[in-house]
Amino acid sequence: VIVHFDRHDPHQLIFRVILIRVKRIEEVSLEKRLEVLKEISNVTIERVKILGMIRKKYPKEACVVTYRLKTILFVRDDHTIDFQKARLQVMQNLMKVFGPVRDFEGGMIAKQAEAFNDFQRLCLEKVHTKQITLENFFYGINPAEYRSLISQEILLDVFLWWKKEKDKKQKETPDTYLFFKQYSNESMAKFDIEYLEEKGIKIHEGFWLKFMGLKEEIKNHFRLNQQST
Repeated sequence: VIVHFDRHDPHQLIFRVILIRVKRIEEVSLEKRLEVLKEISNVTIERVKILGMIRKKYPKEACVVTYRLKTILFVRDDHTIDFQKARLQVMQNLMKVFGPVRDFEGGMIAKQAEAFNDFQRLCLEKVHTKQITLENFFYGINPAEYRSLISQEILLDVFLWWKKEKDKKQKETPDTYLFFKQYSNESMAKFDIEYLEEKGIKIHEGFWLKFMGLKEEIKNHFRLNQQST
């Protein structure tokens, strides 16, 4: 299964879903299964196709589905949209109809979700903060691979510094706290050191040392992986 976010408007979130499977002789066709999905979800079947045969006996079926969810169900307290939760809802409904499925893009997403849960538990032991604040920080880290690679201790250290500087930003000049820029099509902050450097924005020395430690840990992670292979 490939679940791709397509677009959204004030009323609905729209995903494009591609399903591919090998059909055994005794199994119900993919098209009939999709009719069951339509009973519990707002979906439109775009097309169904046979891609070929395996051993000249088992057809490879594929279909493209447009999946719609109500936007209001996934709006956070700060009026941003929780796309991760919406995507999870799509996957859960697919599994109700098709049983266990392999999420083509879900490996990294699942790993990041697990890392976020660990990060959230660790943070709540140290400081009282809203979940949306944790989500904005964690899912704003760029590149995305960093989210599941860095240690929770370093991530917590950076978060506590970031929160402290963010909370007092009204009293400070822009070059003393972490700068945010917004994606034009998503309500998610982007955490991008290179962007800061391009704009000539200075980073607090303490944070810079933490960030450089984070980068070094990632380099070591890849170095160890290469040696083991």
